[in-house]
Amino acid sequence: ENFPENFGGHLNCAVICLDLPGSGSQCLESSPLSIEETMEKLREAAPLGAKYLFAISLGGMVAVEWARRHPEEIKGLVLINSSLRTFSPLTQRLSLKAWPWLVSTSFTSDIRARERRILEFTAPSVTITPDQLSKRVELFERHPMRRKNFLRQLWAASRYHPPLEAPHVPILILYSEQDRLVDPRCSLKMAKSWKASIHPHPTAGHDLPLEDPDWCCRAVKDWLSNRS
Repeated sequence: ENFPENFGGHLNCAVICLDLPGSGSQCLESSPLSIEETMEKLREAAPLGAKYLFAISLGGMVAVEWARRHPEEIKGLVLINSSLRTFSPLTQRLSLKAWPWLVSTSFTSDIRARERRILEFTAPSVTITPDQLSKRVELFERHPMRRKNFLRQLWAASRYHPPLEAPHVPILILYSEQDRLVDPRCSLKMAKSWKASIHPHPTAGHDLPLEDPDWCCRAVKDWLSNRS
């Protein structure tokens, strides 16, 4: 929604949003079957120069691979509710309680009903308004997410297995203690293994920037200030 503008205002920085291949403005493409290829396609679309990456869920895997292969391009990573096969089993990376919801939601043909189900599961504290649902329906109709690409992204995420060694860049991990999609233990294991900074949100679900955008902005700003 308006998180990019809020984030840029809080941190006094330029915010550039990159769509994964097969998603959003790139919906006509086929999603790559590997995180490595996904990362390289995003690199092609990104501006030159060193940058921070702010990434959620599957995007966190892409960010990790980017920093691992091209650390000279990355000043730091902020990973939100992400997971890695290196540290966590599949049943935590996609929580067992999420499987029935995922299957039933992906086969819900009514777009408005599907968007409501997604919001209710991933951002449970958000008050869903008719206007919000209408905007999401409009976005989906403009940039539809094909089921084929959804499955290709899941396949790429399930196969990604980076080494135990952390990327050679500063890392902040934000996670939601009430995340029903990705088990919070995934973030804890990653932070412990990599000795990364970590900050939990006690009440939010998976879509942390949507549920508590100001908290995200403060957490990143404090991390940058402490590093300075």
